[in-house]
Amino acid sequence: MSSAPPTTTTTSAWPWMKGVEVASCNNSNIADPIDPVCEHDNRSSVKDLIQEHGDKIAKIKAGILDHPLYDERKHDDLWIVRFYLSHKKSQKATEAAVRTLEFREEHHLDENDIRQTPPHRVVDGKVAKFFTYCADGTIVPTHPHPQRGVILFVRPGTMDQHRLVKELSEDYWLPTFVYLSEWCHQWLDYVTRTTGLLTKSVRFLDTFGLTPSVVSRECMRRNGKAIGAMEDFYPQLLANAFICNPPQVVKVLFNVIKVILPKRLREKIDMMHPKDNENERKRLYRHISEQDLPEKFGGLNPTPPAEWNPM
Repeated sequence: MSSAPPTTTTTSAWPWMKGVEVASCNNSNIADPIDPVCEHDNRSSVKDLIQEHGDKIAKIKAGILDHPLYDERKHDDLWIVRFYLSHKKSQKATEAAVRTLEFREEHHLDENDIRQTPPHRVVDGKVAKFFTYCADGTIVPTHPHPQRGVILFVRPGTMDQHRLVKELSEDYWLPTFVYLSEWCHQWLDYVTRTTGLLTKSVRFLDTFGLTPSVVSRECMRRNGKAIGAMEDFYPQLLANAFICNPPQVVKVLFNVIKVILPKRLREKIDMMHPKDNENERKRLYRHISEQDLPEKFGGLNPTPPAEWNPM
């Protein structure tokens, strides 16, 4: 019987990793990969990914090494490999990494651990104002399992999109999407480093109440612009976006909206009817257990996500 790997306190400078211990045989800031949490868990080992793409990581690192914002305690092989996996080319990955260094500095994103305050519970500023238009669980980020990823539940049909764009200027979008993306990223990075498995988020889009009259093209434009920026600054953040139970009108709407979405996001969208289709529902179990999955998606959880404990 093999013994458990020794536990070491991470030396990572990320605020959400301060004082965190990881189980690693080589004194790394990244844990040795744990066993899958269920039969559907197919996440990749971080250490295998780093070994497989070591030459590309070295090339990207050489391109950012002299940048004044580069910090080896933060911008390690895991941080770098995410850019390569998203962009597939070393030069594009290097350029995105540099832009991200500067973006994080501009928005002071390296300073605080914000995981205890999910976006829909922020109490002041532009993020809080934006979420006043998101009643009835319109956007609910959750982290139901300590060793799995973030689940974002979205109900676009309950948002008054026309009122939102009429009463809020476009400069509310970026800080809101930055906070939402950063909250997700901090949890995902924490889980990835403590499990040794590359962990991503998923989005569940509940199409109930979504009709053409609800949709604002201007709101979609602003959303698409903000989402596009987040795709660049948060590589490997999103695994899939599941559009659940879409009626025909939603499929038509999607064909109109998808042209403003980044290609990398379009490729991750999956339309399904999980409550009625067991095979489609099983695809969700890669990210969330049957016990945590809400009943409306075919799971066993009777509690609406807005009432979950965010931790």
